[in-house]
Amino acid sequence: MIPYRVLAEAIRGVLLRGGVAPRRQVLPIPGGAFLVMPAADEEVAVCKLVTVQEGQDPMVQAEVWARRLSTGEVFHLPGEEITKRRTAALSLLAAQVLAPRKAGALLIVGPGAQGEAHLEAFLEAFPLSRVYVRGRGRARVEALLQKARAMGLEALEWTGEEVPEDVAFLVTATPSPTPVLPERVPPGVFRGGGGRLPPGDAGGAEGPGGAGRPLRGHGGRPPGGRGASGGKEARHPPKGSPFGAAGGRGVRPL
Repeated sequence: MIPYRVLAEAIRGVLLRGGVAPRRQVLPIPGGAFLVMPAADEEVAVCKLVTVQEGQDPMVQAEVWARRLSTGEVFHLPGEEITKRRTAALSLLAAQVLAPRKAGALLIVGPGAQGEAHLEAFLEAFPLSRVYVRGRGRARVEALLQKARAMGLEALEWTGEEVPEDVAFLVTATPSPTPVLPERVPPGVFRGGGGRLPPGDAGGAEGPGGAGRPLRGHGGRPPGGRGASGGKEARHPPKGSPFGAAGGRGVRPL
């Protein structure tokens, strides 16, 4: 597997190089929706296809088609794995650029596939002191705690009402439509992550009253659902950042 730090740098290059990404198309199908998400730059053209159908196992299935424009080569890629690793790598890039603190504890809300990927990504790049985990499924919480311990980290379940003061990175890896964070988060905490959202959903609710606020951490989508990514709550990205107009061309919607 390609290291997350390498993926993060590749994403940085794409953001600085620029590209075009039209708003995703959502087509109704029996029991759900079919989502089409194309994008292109000067080097590649890609399209992610997602089928969401209630009653199916898994409910969400994804695939990615990519064409290298210089050679005409076409690649068929597993959408779930790409989405999981892409989202964690983008969170990592955002933290590298925007996080006020580059060391401390990691708090993961949502111990599923995205939570696991974010644990791997952040441990690869930052000196984590410990990991806190919160989730509704006992088995998944225990599994992620055990994984973190096997990676040499102190791992604790977070059951309190306040975010621990030693948390430097907070990941909301859940599509929960209800708030998953308390009213107060200690200053200087980077908030990021990702979650699977139903078609047409405008965004997850990370904090009280937080439905669809894209800069509250990137677990929620901005209105219209163009993506599942974002960054720390910051209005002025650093000079040279790939997350603002000053940093590069970025990905332009049609």
